[in-house]
Amino acid sequence: MRSIILATRSVGILLDSLILSLEIVLPLFLLMAVGYGIKLTGMMNETTVKQVNKVIFKIFLPLLVFVNIYDTELAESFNSQLLLYAVSGVAIQFVLSLCLAILLEKDNSRRGVMLQGMFRSNFVLFGIPISTALFGDTAAGLASILIAVIIPLYNVLAVISLEIFNGKKPNFGKILLGIVTNPLIIGSVLGVLFVVFRVPLPTPVYDTVSQMKEIATPLAFIILGASFNFGDVGRYIKEVLIVLGAKLVAFPALFLGIAILLGFRDAPLAVLLTVFGAPIAVSSFTMAQQMGGDDKLAGQLVVFSSIFSIGTMFLLIFFLREMAFL
Repeated sequence: MRSIILATRSVGILLDSLILSLEIVLPLFLLMAVGYGIKLTGMMNETTVKQVNKVIFKIFLPLLVFVNIYDTELAESFNSQLLLYAVSGVAIQFVLSLCLAILLEKDNSRRGVMLQGMFRSNFVLFGIPISTALFGDTAAGLASILIAVIIPLYNVLAVISLEIFNGKKPNFGKILLGIVTNPLIIGSVLGVLFVVFRVPLPTPVYDTVSQMKEIATPLAFIILGASFNFGDVGRYIKEVLIVLGAKLVAFPALFLGIAILLGFRDAPLAVLLTVFGAPIAVSSFTMAQQMGGDDKLAGQLVVFSSIFSIGTMFLLIFFLREMAFL
């Protein structure tokens, strides 16, 4: 009888983890499916998608980051160990990706794109909603503060990734300007300044930006779905398999495994899950297009990493919860 009771409890815990994992990941997939459906109907063309995406990047996502930091107790949310591990992990990920790109690809225009794809995550888009779904405002605050550091690091390394394979020296002035003018960085810095200097927002202003913040995540995922393009799949199959194998399987297993051994649990681990487990950043396609990389390969990587990450993120969340790490 006791064994039956224990087995029943184990099944119940398993189902709870399964349901929670689905509740977190499935809505993101459905939002992307809605976006792709809108594209198929012709209600939005490629130009419209790019214009809306620009609005999301320059207005809604920065407001999301700003409000999350503004609503956070900065002293409680600042975690120096988390910050140090995330930055070190991304730097090591970059070096490992560089070695893989050089060893496994001969075309320089593809090397830079593959390198960027293997280390650069869509942390902004996935980090806050997934970590918030798991641990609420505590994780959202951690993720928002981490954005202020990780996004500039991604931008610097992404530019270097594409510059080192085009025969030119990196333009550090251009890199610095890109960091300073990045809307997400501006939103992060303003959020920190408002909290540190205790600058109050008038209630009507706060209510407005809070309502606008709520639009950011669903709209961003819908537009991500609308940007999907399944052409040229066979042409890049080798590169896609290499990058996705590293980005969605090998690196999350490596860096989350080390994080667990170092004692990261709960909200900090949930944030690291999205740093190392999220798909490739959508902006990597735009950057490759502007800097002479193989933009068609970059587009394929964004599309398929976003699709397959639904499954890998689900499995990671499910496993980590079953092992009582989350």
